[in-house]
Amino acid sequence: MQAEYSRIAIIWLANDPILKNQAEEWSGSATLTSDGKVRLFYTDRDSWAPEFGHYGKQTLTTAQVNLSEPDAATLKIDGVEDLKSIFDGDGRLYQNVQQGNIESGDNHTLRDPHYVEDKGHKYLVFEANTGTEDGYQGENNLYNKAYYGGAINFSRTRKPSR
Repeated sequence: MQAEYSRIAIIWLANDPILKNQAEEWSGSATLTSDGKVRLFYTDRDSWAPEFGHYGKQTLTTAQVNLSEPDAATLKIDGVEDLKSIFDGDGRLYQNVQQGNIESGDNHTLRDPHYVEDKGHKYLVFEANTGTEDGYQGENNLYNKAYYGGAINFSRTRKPSR
């Protein structure tokens, strides 16, 4: 199934400037939409080829997978559509590849998107390094409680009772 999906996805890459140099597809999640379609959320990772300006950029990505069930024992992929980049770091709240792998030699992360619905609200939860506006990396920031939800009083009010 992976080979078939990858072969289909290649058709869509040329129209998306971020996905055209895709090297890998990483962890994510799937949801069944209200119209019975499967929507994937996952990480696309660009190639690692510094000599060509590629530094393993990670991009949150989505696609709709069209499925059919020819018989009770078979699930068939009929195609992939609406393949597009969602987010690749803004440099302010979330580190981008320029700040990570290129400038600091840090391990740039922006990956593992998981779709969550809670009380009618839809969220995409993911892992990422912080950008420059809110608790940017460094030992001083690691111990700054203001970067953990708004200081110690905030943490105490959220602490679960035992």
